[in-house]
Amino acid sequence: MEWIPYQRLTITTDLTREEVIDRMRKWVGPKRRENFVRIDNNIFSGRLVKDKFEFTLHRDYKNSWTPQILGTIIETNGKVELLVTLKSNWFVIGFTAFFMILGLAIFISEVVNHKELGDIDWLTLGLVIFPYSLTWFGFNLDADKSIDGLIKITKGEIK
Repeated sequence: MEWIPYQRLTITTDLTREEVIDRMRKWVGPKRRENFVRIDNNIFSGRLVKDKFEFTLHRDYKNSWTPQILGTIIETNGKVELLVTLKSNWFVIGFTAFFMILGLAIFISEVVNHKELGDIDWLTLGLVIFPYSLTWFGFNLDADKSIDGLIKITKGEIK
């Protein structure tokens, strides 16, 4: 079971390596930190260096849980493959872990300090469950859109 939101996939395409890189340069813009509003037509923001890329889905809204896309372009048997990893931002993981540990500590202190189960506030488990589920929901909300964007750019399919 995966505890941290994470996906690994391979996208294959019939385009050449150079065509994939050209299409990525067309659809990927630089990272912009000053605006929350999209002002261009790029699908992703990030960087492409030789055969490696690091992208983030470019949204009209701010979603801290949007996955980071790391990948490599390789050529095998006349086909071009993108080895792609979608992962959460480490700041988001740390923030989520902080609240989950805080909620777990509060719940454990209630269990230890109360003699009967009827006195325990079971809602404190929400401090453990809510941040974790929010992280998974936010990640998966944009993960599929990120994968669809990569497929659109490369005219490929998931292997």
